[in-house]
Order: sequence, then structure tokens, then C-alpha cells
Amino acid sequence: MEPPPGDTVARLREVIRGGSSSPAVAETEAGELFVLKLAGAGAGPRGLLTEYLATGIARRVGLAAPSARPLLLAKDFPWQVGTDEFDDLVKRSAGWNLGVAFIPDAVPLAPDD
Repeated sequence: MEPPPGDTVARLREVIRGGSSSPAVAETEAGELFVLKLAGAGAGPRGLLTEYLATGIARRVGLAAPSARPLLLAKDFPWQVGTDEFDDLVKRSAGWNLGVAFIPDAVPLAPDD
């Protein structure tokens, strides 16, 4: 069974610098933008599951949190952005990863914020 177009990563636009787990801005086949958190980085699939559940709980209790959903990254996904190391990370992350809604005007918070 093929996943819906909205659940499949079609293109990686850029690597988000400064992210501890090398997230990337991804576009789905349906044209939606997400911050793609990769299963091959950081705490791995369990960490992504924890983030997915925590984001869902936050939204259900009325907190302002972006939506999140699983996104499929093809096993043979071609190199598009970043370094060789990032491409290796993408290859290790083939399968289901976590997409967090992209907020175009978002800025990183400083420690004092």
C-alpha cells in the first residue's frame, strides 16, 4: 500500500543549521513544508515517537504547538542538500520519520528568551 502524497518526502530544501539532530526543511509530494526530524539522528525513532506524542498532548491541552505527523523518506532518496555526512544521515533514516509543521517566520530563541 502506497502512503498518501502528503506523507511522502519529495524534496529536501535545506539543512537547518544549529539543530542538534540535523533537521531539514522538507517538501512533501503534496507541496506541504515540514521540519523533517530524522530517525537516524539524535535519540532515534524512540525520540521521534516521544516528540510526536508530546506535541499531540500539548495541542490537545490547548498549548500553541505545531502539528506533527509521520513522513516517509524513500530508501533510495537522492542526495539534494547538505554535506556527505548529512546524506549518510538521510540514508540511515530511510522509512518513517517525523515531520513538524514548518513555520516560515519562526526564529530560534536565545537562552535568555
